[in-house]
Amino acid sequence: MKLALEFLRENPHEKPSTAARLYYIVKEDSVWKAWLRERTRKKTVNGGQNKILRPKQHQAIIQYAVDQATSGGKRATKQMMYNCAMWLCV
Repeated sequence: MKLALEFLRENPHEKPSTAARLYYIVKEDSVWKAWLRERTRKKTVNGGQNKILRPKQHQAIIQYAVDQATSGGKRATKQMMYNCAMWLCV
């Protein structure tokens, strides 16, 4: 399977069924699904689409969370962090 996926990376114009036949993989569907997973994994971007804070504001939120965790606070909850971010946005 690894060799078939490597072949597909080197030859993106080839089909997964061709790679399956080259490397004697009986279940061609497994190569198709593995190749599809790999392609969709590359397309997705993990976060960053909805940046609303400047870097200094982001650092301020991190400092707020640290202060809440270390100086006798009850630890910042998701709602507290959200409210802080919304307050900084305005």
